[in-house]
Amino acid sequence: MKGRIWIELCNVIFYIEYLSLYISKVKRRNKIIEIILLATSLVGIGGWNRYAEYHSFWTVLLLTVAAVRILKPKIMISDTKIATFQSLKSFYVDRERDLDSLWFKYTQEKISENKAEKIFNKLNEQERLIIKIEKHDKLFGEEPIHSQAEKLAKQRLNKYRNNDKR
Repeated sequence: MKGRIWIELCNVIFYIEYLSLYISKVKRRNKIIEIILLATSLVGIGGWNRYAEYHSFWTVLLLTVAAVRILKPKIMISDTKIATFQSLKSFYVDRERDLDSLWFKYTQEKISENKAEKIFNKLNEQERLIIKIEKHDKLFGEEPIHSQAEKLAKQRLNKYRNNDKR
């Protein structure tokens, strides 16, 4: 049972780190795209006013900005989807607390193996439900973020190993 709790705790901490990095990256990318679109629009309008003889260029530039804005849902992740990822992260933070409590109680022999297994199975059922609802199980694959999340998760997990040695 101890091994199962540990593996699940490792996974949950990884998910939290991954979601934190992913949300940060998506927000940063969306913000950059918005700034570029705004700046390009302003340059196009200002350029048209100042250099009207190049009106064809300014028309193409402004039409490009309009096209990108129309295609924005395909290019950018929506605020609704970001909010979903944030609520998913909150779910995993709560799950980490529950697993942390279970880990402590079980390793300190404050609960029996059967009681620990019942709690563990209940927590797993909650996760199965959230996966069905959010359909996020394929999210955790973006390689640069994956490696960084693993590193951060290992750092956080060291506190459990250090406490377990006492």
